[in-house]
Amino acid sequence: MSASRLPRESTQDSTPPAGISSTPPPQMQIYPGTEYNFMLQAVLDMQKTIGALTNAVDTLTKDVRENAIELRRVCQDIHTTKTIMKFSAWAILVLGVLHEIWHPLLDFLVSHTAK
Repeated sequence: MSASRLPRESTQDSTPPAGISSTPPPQMQIYPGTEYNFMLQAVLDMQKTIGALTNAVDTLTKDVRENAIELRRVCQDIHTTKTIMKFSAWAILVLGVLHEIWHPLLDFLVSHTAK
């Protein structure tokens, strides 16, 4: 092949068209900052959130304990009320039975002793 048959290089082909730079644009960093400020901020935010969650769990645990104590008091009050009602029912029953037994007996004794 002769030199005349090879394609000629033109000066236009070696320069980029207008508006296109010859070097690629610089790559953006994934994390901003070179001192790990972004990572540190993320860790501190997570610690803050975990602290708030821990505080919320502690508050809920305290509330559950207080509610359990109050529930025990209510159960004791209900048990006391049931006991008083049972005692009252038995007392009324016993007094009713005694009235039914003693009333005719007293009437009989009063009518026989008055004669």
